[in-house]
Amino acid sequence: PVHLLSHVIKDIFTDVNSINFFIFNILNMPLKDFSILGLIYCLSISLTYSQDKYFTLFDSITGIETSGLYNGPRYYELYKNTKSNTLYFKSTDFVDGSVIYDNQPHFKTKLKLNINEDFLICKPEGNKSFFSFKLISEKVKEFTLENHKFVRLKNNEILESVYANGFFEAAYSGEKLTLYIKHHKSIKKMLDNKNVTYKFLVSNTYFLYHKNQFNKIKSAKSIKKILPERDREIKDFFKAYKLLRVNNTDTFMVKY
Repeated sequence: PVHLLSHVIKDIFTDVNSINFFIFNILNMPLKDFSILGLIYCLSISLTYSQDKYFTLFDSITGIETSGLYNGPRYYELYKNTKSNTLYFKSTDFVDGSVIYDNQPHFKTKLKLNINEDFLICKPEGNKSFFSFKLISEKVKEFTLENHKFVRLKNNEILESVYANGFFEAAYSGEKLTLYIKHHKSIKKMLDNKNVTYKFLVSNTYFLYHKNQFNKIKSAKSIKKILPERDREIKDFFKAYKLLRVNNTDTFMVKY
């Protein structure tokens, strides 16, 4: 019952007034279970919270088993990762993030993204914190990691060659253009004094979404083809920030 209630409440509660309405109606119903009183009390506290804080509180009340988030297969580390050599996005550690999973928002959730296999991994807190789970990709709508927003795009012929599970960073979003980055790391097997080691190599791909069309970009020429009216501006930018492009292509693309 609590599992069902958690989904109903998250579907209904889009503002404080709806929460208040819910509490008012339950207070006028016969109560046979003290746990419902506890739930009402916690919900009344949430009136002073923002929506993300409310959902965080509610998940902590009902427990991780009822949140609907931890229903994917268990995840196992196959390679040794370090801070300077990792197959994850930005960090090998779990970080606080948010995710919309199975149409339900979850905040302050421990997440990391494997960009070799393109899987989002989640780590619960509490008595199951020694497990990590691989979220079912088809149920992930979007998520954030350290202020980086990712979305799951629909596959098409332009994205297909790098699509994998469909997670792309929405690195920049404007009125006419959106820059998507497909983060990926390949694995290179190395032999060092008869010991096998692995190096993770960055190979990101960039797409501009313009006029309802995805366009793969990798040079000034490819961008000029999409935006011919900015020919001179593009040429000057690539010349001025040549070093940045070599050292940090992601930042270079977003800066433009």
